[in-house]
Amino acid sequence: EAILKFLAACILFIYQLPILYLAILLICLRFITLNIFLKLGNVSIINIKQIWNVQVKVDEIKKIILSNWSFIIIGSIAVIYWKIGNIIISKSLPIYDVANFEISFKLFSLAQILPVIVSTSIFPVLVKLAGEDMKLFISYYRKVFFIYALYGIMSYTFIFSFADEFIPLLFGDKYTTTPTYSKQMFLTMLVFPTALLQANVLIALKKEKIDMWLNIISLVANCCFCIIGLYFYKTLTVINLSIFGSFLLFHLMQGISLVKFKITQCKHVFYFFFLTFFVLISFKIFHAAYNSYLFFIIFWFTCLTFFSIIYYTFFFKKSPIIRSITN
Repeated sequence: EAILKFLAACILFIYQLPILYLAILLICLRFITLNIFLKLGNVSIINIKQIWNVQVKVDEIKKIILSNWSFIIIGSIAVIYWKIGNIIISKSLPIYDVANFEISFKLFSLAQILPVIVSTSIFPVLVKLAGEDMKLFISYYRKVFFIYALYGIMSYTFIFSFADEFIPLLFGDKYTTTPTYSKQMFLTMLVFPTALLQANVLIALKKEKIDMWLNIISLVANCCFCIIGLYFYKTLTVINLSIFGSFLLFHLMQGISLVKFKITQCKHVFYFFFLTFFVLISFKIFHAAYNSYLFFIIFWFTCLTFFSIIYYTFFFKKSPIIRSITN
């Protein structure tokens, strides 16, 4: 699909297609790749033609929507959340900032792929443990949370260390200011992986309506932060910090909900924010004094060694519950 989209974009070098025709072309390409996916995944058991010929009753559609309406809202908010940033930027900031935002978001999307993929394997385990043993469920959640938190911090420190070099190299010298905005957007990666995990935990506990309302509050907060901030400062920094602030609020509300359901404790919520802040401050203090490449390697080698010892001590050596899950 990526190759077909690239070829479709190359048409614009030859002929200036109207945006409507280009949108229709991309939809057609999606149908082609969907059909290929169905054939490869189902060994020709089902294809687009068969799906098209199936008759679905209106009552069945209503039943599906009514039983899954909260998930529909959550999925819709996830799309609106990021697209609304483009709309606000295009209406209130220079067109150059639209490109800065898009480049930063593409890099952010690449970073979030890994926790999203891993979550597809972790979520079924959470659902299974939630229905069998809550002690195992809580222990498994804490173990995975630790890894997600480390990934979020590592993603941010990577962009902080190398964005100034590789973004102009990839996108051109006219985007020399883009790394600054990318670093701002990647602040959200500090809480995104763990927020994704906590959302999966709430859904595994059959609290998807709570997750839905938290998503709605986060979306409203993002819009309010953007509008209020842009009233005083017309800069892309406001958009990026608004996204981070709303995600931070979302993460905190999730933590409060999980404390209420006795999945975690207040001290664990505090430890997460305190340790994240401590690691980032330490990284930034020493980063300015040392070579970026060498310092990044040494810093994370030291941190991973230290955290591995802690991880083994608290989650394996002293926890037969965790050992039973791993086995």
